[in-house]
Amino acid sequence: MLTTQDLLNGLVSDSPFHNVQVELLGSRPAELTFLKDGASNNALFLELRVNSTPAGSLPRRLVLKAGNNTGGTAEREVAFFNMAGGIGGIPGVVNCYGQKFLATHDTGLMLLELVEADDVIVYDGPKEEHLRHYGEAIRILASLHAVWWEDTRIRTGELSPQWTRELFDTVTPLAEAGFQKLLKANPKAVRRDDQTLIRRVLSRAGSQLQARTRSAPLCVTHGDAGIYNFVMDRNDPAQTTLVDFQMWHVTPPAFDLAYMMHELWPTEFRSKHGDELVEIYFTALTAEGVTYAREDFESDLRLSIVGLIVRVLAFYQNGIRSESEARERIGRLLLSFDELDGAALLSEKKLDRRTSLVNNSSKACRYIT
Repeated sequence: MLTTQDLLNGLVSDSPFHNVQVELLGSRPAELTFLKDGASNNALFLELRVNSTPAGSLPRRLVLKAGNNTGGTAEREVAFFNMAGGIGGIPGVVNCYGQKFLATHDTGLMLLELVEADDVIVYDGPKEEHLRHYGEAIRILASLHAVWWEDTRIRTGELSPQWTRELFDTVTPLAEAGFQKLLKANPKAVRRDDQTLIRRVLSRAGSQLQARTRSAPLCVTHGDAGIYNFVMDRNDPAQTTLVDFQMWHVTPPAFDLAYMMHELWPTEFRSKHGDELVEIYFTALTAEGVTYAREDFESDLRLSIVGLIVRVLAFYQNGIRSESEARERIGRLLLSFDELDGAALLSEKKLDRRTSLVNNSSKACRYIT
């Protein structure tokens, strides 16, 4: 039977560091205060005695992270850190100090640096007082996206897009079943027009998202870029760190922003602050030497919202989302879809990619309740 000490020794032995001796003094389940629910069932805080050459080559605080991921896999996260380590790391992205996928023990393990934050923000929804922190999170996403922007390896091997026929052959039936389940739970909760729209989304999403992967730009996206996956120091936004890469994808860059702002944030908050954060994103991309045409970004937002509607319903069917979560998120996504003229995307007419990112306050009552 593998012990924590065995796993720790194995991970460190495979790390880039040499002549490292680690003694495990104690461990406890991680209480990750920056997460909404506080505790994590797939991480341990370790009390270690580290002897390394040169001294100080390992960080003072480490977290041993195990499997049991929801919606992603530890194997996938290990693959990400293997790629990131090969380029020397990514600004704002947590460093990995040793990783190993163990097919015979749980679903994998890795050793990660724990960000040194003295006063970590507990995320329970977006707040205006933390806008500077959100701006830093957006810059980190831009740094992540820029690393593999139009990389010559995109569409090959590990960097193949996830929007494939095989994926949608599996996910679309789940989403359709999830939608029927939602209607059965409360038939009057979804307006008839919205029911028609969602059915059209489900019937066309697979072909449209697959078609998008044949053109640029594509890049590595986080896949679960909620603010809860950024560790933020209340007193220093520059300490913000992006963690948890078990759901990374190769998709259009706008996917991460669509998820963060259009699926997770209340429409009123996103409408008030979204434009300034998008500007931060474009400024950060420019600083990285990357160009993302505005019309392409807006078109990708529409497509990403289509993909997110499918994912929410599939997750609901699989029990990953509750009924209330599914209704709330679908409601937000439908509002955004209206604002971005998403109906044109689903029609046979040519979509005007120059459609502005305008707020449509008259549709603010469209939440599915």
